[in-house]
Amino acid sequence: MRAWLCILIGLIPPAHADSLLDTNDLHHIRRALDCLNMTSADLGFDKDHGEHAFSFDVALQILGRPLDLPIFGKRILDDARKFDAESFSKKISKRFEETSREEIPSPQQRNKVDPPVRGIQRTGAEAPALIQHKPDIPLLEKPIRAFYRAMQLPAQGSLEQEDADWLAGSFFIEALNPQRYPGERKHLEDAGFNPVLIDQIIAEQNALDPEPAAQRSLEILDRLFVPDSARMIQAIETLRHALKDFDDWPQQKLINKDPFFRIVIGTLGNDVFDGPSNIIIDPGGDDIYRNGAGTARNGTSHIIDLGGDDQYLGKGLLGPGSALRGVSYIYDAAGNDLYHCSHTGIASAFGGFAWVEDAAGDDRYHAKAFAQAAAYAGTAVLIDHEGNDHYNLGYMGQAYAGVRGQAYLIDRKGHDYYTAGGHYIDHGHHDDRFLSMAQGFSIGKRPVAAGGIASLIDLEGNDSYKADVWGQGVSYWYALGMLIDAGGNDTYSMYHYGQGSGIHLSSGLLADLGGNDFYTGYALVQGNAHDWAVGMLLDHEGQDVYTADHYSQGRGMTNGYGMLLDRRGNDAYYAKQCDRSQGIGSDGWQREYGSIALLLDLLGRDFYTCGGVDGQVLRRPDHGVIYDQ
Repeated sequence: MRAWLCILIGLIPPAHADSLLDTNDLHHIRRALDCLNMTSADLGFDKDHGEHAFSFDVALQILGRPLDLPIFGKRILDDARKFDAESFSKKISKRFEETSREEIPSPQQRNKVDPPVRGIQRTGAEAPALIQHKPDIPLLEKPIRAFYRAMQLPAQGSLEQEDADWLAGSFFIEALNPQRYPGERKHLEDAGFNPVLIDQIIAEQNALDPEPAAQRSLEILDRLFVPDSARMIQAIETLRHALKDFDDWPQQKLINKDPFFRIVIGTLGNDVFDGPSNIIIDPGGDDIYRNGAGTARNGTSHIIDLGGDDQYLGKGLLGPGSALRGVSYIYDAAGNDLYHCSHTGIASAFGGFAWVEDAAGDDRYHAKAFAQAAAYAGTAVLIDHEGNDHYNLGYMGQAYAGVRGQAYLIDRKGHDYYTAGGHYIDHGHHDDRFLSMAQGFSIGKRPVAAGGIASLIDLEGNDSYKADVWGQGVSYWYALGMLIDAGGNDTYSMYHYGQGSGIHLSSGLLADLGGNDFYTGYALVQGNAHDWAVGMLLDHEGQDVYTADHYSQGRGMTNGYGMLLDRRGNDAYYAKQCDRSQGIGSDGWQREYGSIALLLDLLGRDFYTCGGVDGQVLRRPDHGVIYDQ
């Protein structure tokens, strides 16, 4: 009978094609809740109890309607599958329009206007003369001029340079922690941060009363201009497509005369591009980009490379693909490429917009911090279309989003390796573990400002994900973090906080849609929710193994909703501390209500270390259940 049921259910098409949960999944969720004398409506218990300036509407919506989390995840997945740059960028821009401005203090200096931004805004200026040397390139003249005009952005609000420097300095000093890691101070100073400002910010961050600095941060963020990603991508895509019909490339690099808008045209040979440029176009060859090439600071930087095994190198704080109050775009059409940054880069945006797209080849991505799709008050997008790729990161990246941030890492083909950790010790929890804050991680500024949206999407291949503390579909403080892997035999390894976890008024999702997968973690992992939060791990098929120590595998803590749902396959669930894992809820302690915890396995022969029996339902303490069908 059980075998026939498997066949019949396999033939039923999912009625909820707009969700990562199909009709059968939802039916069994309702049945599991019925075992607790609950309904789906009970999942919407109140989780909004904090302050959340700049919150994204979808993040608030999911706290009240947790089953909308797989719906939003499916939307991002569909966008990755049928990827179109202009359409994707428009949706990003729309989400920025749907952010809340609640609880933000009134600005005191809105009448002050920024000076023109170098490389972006030149009021009344004509488009630059294209090329310094003859012959000119007539076919490129028109699209470059059109692109230049499209880059003429409106005035960037009422943000003074002093405020801009303070906001950026506060972020990077907190991220790099020069007090604990003295060598990082030199990198900050070399990047132009005044030593006096650095000392001032460190004193503010160590102050007993953090309120003044927090309120100043909110007020500046409210005035910070965030570039329209849709407009940027439309302009650059027009220029990129115009290059398809061109084959009369120069024999030596050509550079235009305009000091305010530098354009460089490379050759079919192996070129070296030194220093910042607004546009670099290269037709082929094994090229090197260094010393600020591809870095945008208060301006624009765009690279279009059409072929070759290229190297994008960054030695300072800002590497290729960094946008600090600017716009950075890199498109690499082919080749086995190296993206290596000593600190930030490879689609990192602070108060700006960064987009890195690699169309083909086995590529290597290496950076120390705030990189590989990382955004704070801006948007960062990293897309790799094919190849077996390696992503290596210290922390804060591989889809990391802070306040007002959106970060998307999309890998569409290949067997890929993602590692994050090994640089910054997690002194807050473990002196022998490292922070990762990666692989679909978003965080707000507790207790005043919400986090953003972070999504890592991998569409196929046998992939490996390795993190330490904070990673793999996790979020903190009114934020949304997701990791979705659409196929392949995958391995997920981490220690603490992740694998589909929501922490402190937040939502996290890990969804794996196919293959024989292995999940290993220590605590607060694998469908865990803590403190008015939502956490889910969804696995659609395959022979899967889950291992953890405690607070894991469908665990609801402190008024959270935690769920692990495995749709089919012969699976094994190992947890060391059975009184704190596998479908265990909590009573809410001194709060008025508790948590909900569901561990559901719908098809296959399964094994549990904590009392679950194949084909049976087991009530667990404090509003929890192991539900096996």
